[in-house]
Amino acid sequence: MFYDYYVIRTIRILIRVSIWSGDLSGLNEESLRVGAAVNSITEAERAALWVIRAVAQDGIAASTKIPQKLTVVSDVQASTLTERIFAIVRTGSIGGLALCAPAKPGVSEGEFDLLNLLGRIQHQNDYNELVNRLAVPTGEQFTTMVDVLMVLADFLLKANIVLPLPVANRPVLSAVGVRKCDKLAPSEQCLLAGVRLWAKSEDDWRGGMHILTNYFGRIGLGEVCAPLHTMLVHAVTSSTRGLFVNCPGFEGLTVDEARIIHAVSATQRGYKEIAMTLLATWLPPVAVRLSLRCIEGLSDILGAQSGRMPLRDWAFPELCDPESWRSPWSHLTNAIH
Repeated sequence: MFYDYYVIRTIRILIRVSIWSGDLSGLNEESLRVGAAVNSITEAERAALWVIRAVAQDGIAASTKIPQKLTVVSDVQASTLTERIFAIVRTGSIGGLALCAPAKPGVSEGEFDLLNLLGRIQHQNDYNELVNRLAVPTGEQFTTMVDVLMVLADFLLKANIVLPLPVANRPVLSAVGVRKCDKLAPSEQCLLAGVRLWAKSEDDWRGGMHILTNYFGRIGLGEVCAPLHTMLVHAVTSSTRGLFVNCPGFEGLTVDEARIIHAVSATQRGYKEIAMTLLATWLPPVAVRLSLRCIEGLSDILGAQSGRMPLRDWAFPELCDPESWRSPWSHLTNAIH
């Protein structure tokens, strides 16, 4: 089956081509263990998750239910604990970690990682590396979130609910490499939509700014337009190869789309050398430096407005052992050019 893709060429135009549908399968061994990891959570973790879910669903009213689950917690303590948890989950998530309804039997990827973080906090284990991968808030918001989780971890311990100390190789499920757009975090989906809309323009790349303004202006992210437009103009005018971008609404990701997302995410954490390595796969050195400024602008704006993106383990060949790269895209790109 064939699908339409847009190839951003060095000849300053956008060309539609038909090629065999490629995806990002095989990018990450972690993605193969998602089901097994989710099923491995303990009863103690389920109890902790019930408390967080209950507050997310019922708000302050959940304080009457908590003493039934944590018998050592008084009504006053339950009220205080509920208020503090509600302050960080009132939007239905903690940072970018989405929560499910209390009665749902399964566990979301974000909840799995949240339990991982809570376990490290309860055991006073280092959690900085884990947090660095997650789409969680930074600065004062992050400090507040950790403080609340510390209080919850203490109450769980008093109720003899001891979370397992996460093993070193426990996967970070909300930060694995993905193949489809619906698995991306909202901030990633927002960036991807802008890239695809710009590339789809039926006029020429000069009209891209107007398209971005219409899209991002409606969602209060108008400041994203200038750096994103400039970065994509560099891809048109200076690139050493075609840049593959899918049609808006197409569920699959191209490797180049994933590279753009990862470059912004890495820059949000100060890993500019990663962003430069990724940009260098389609740009010469001078254009890499110019485009890096755009990536820095995108990372700052999106980080301030939408929160930090997850740092996914995409396993791009330029960042790891080339033998681990099994995506058919590496062959398709060479064949087209």
